[in-house]
Amino acid sequence: MKYLIDINEEHNFKIYIDNIKDIIQKEIPSSSSWIEALKYEVDNDTLFFYPSKLYGLFSMVRNGLMDKLSQKVGMELGLNLTVNQEEEEIPSDDNFFRRKGI
Repeated sequence: MKYLIDINEEHNFKIYIDNIKDIIQKEIPSSSSWIEALKYEVDNDTLFFYPSKLYGLFSMVRNGLMDKLSQKVGMELGLNLTVNQEEEEIPSDDNFFRRKGI
């Protein structure tokens, strides 16, 4: 199914983003601590998500949600999906990832 959403129409696109946030919350109940602060932008043919917490990105990857959301956004909007960590939240060392086994 492909939606006819004008990504330049902020109100309609916000509704779509809110639906994505609902999916994330259902899949990752602990996301309630960071989901409302999830930032996004569209650049060319890519939708970028920026979780405000490093463990938000980790949880999305660990739970396989990245693939699920990428397929959804690709099929429904014809956009690629990329999830990046906000730069100020990236730790100066990789201890977090070593502790998590990544």
